[in-house]
Amino acid sequence: MFTDPGKATILVVDDEPRILDLLKRSLGHNGFTVLAASSAAEALGTFQARPVDVVITDVVMPGKDGLALAREIRSLRPELPVVFMTGYTDRILPPDHPLLTKPFSAEQVIRQVHKALRR
Repeated sequence: MFTDPGKATILVVDDEPRILDLLKRSLGHNGFTVLAASSAAEALGTFQARPVDVVITDVVMPGKDGLALAREIRSLRPELPVVFMTGYTDRILPPDHPLLTKPFSAEQVIRQVHKALRR
């Protein structure tokens, strides 16, 4: 279990620049180190280059989607918490995965990150 959530590094993945900016600001203001990627390919490169404590990824993205990204990351680090975000409620997500439904508030993001770090 991660013991100091304020010192966690969060990798945020979304192809929408406004969402990335919101998450970077919200998480950064709450003491987290935030790494941002606008695609699954960019996220994988960042993940392999830097230590990450939680991944927050959009489900629907061009190219590789968030579910495929999570599978690939989990093949390397099965214990890594992944929080999904989506504006499409009809998407099937793996059971027991935290979900942020767009639109969401900064408070909801922080709550989900803390919950993921406690797992």
